[in-house]
Amino acid sequence: IERVKNIIVNLRPPHLETLGLEGAARELLENFSAYSGIAHELIVDGQCDEPSSDNVNIMLYRVIQEGLNNVVKHAHAKKVKLLLRKTDTTMTVRLEDDGVGFVPAQQRSIRQVGLLAMKDSAAYLGGSLKIKSEPGKGTQITVTCPRVVYGGGRP
Repeated sequence: IERVKNIIVNLRPPHLETLGLEGAARELLENFSAYSGIAHELIVDGQCDEPSSDNVNIMLYRVIQEGLNNVVKHAHAKKVKLLLRKTDTTMTVRLEDDGVGFVPAQQRSIRQVGLLAMKDSAAYLGGSLKIKSEPGKGTQITVTCPRVVYGGGRP
């Protein structure tokens, strides 16, 4: 029962609905640092009164979650920085680490399935994902998408 509960919470975190993306991201970062020992910084830029679509918040939360998992598995980082930027029309999430970096592959690879899933999720909501990385210089993942998406996909 506890395993099923954890799976359900991870699929749709209750704090995302009650605290919004900022609060849920803050909690995710705090848990990440406690678990991994990697320091974090959260930067929130811009505010607008209207809430973002649930599917946008869930996708961005998943991107943050997958990015943090990648940091733990591969980056050997000492610090991560998360930027959340909200405008009247867009949401942007940028996750940076000071880890070992990598050469972004030109081809799809089974080893990069998490990055491909993030890219496909962003595209589904009419957004984009950019990866900037090179060996020895860390990694930066930036997702920008419309703040409000009607239906399941494109605005």
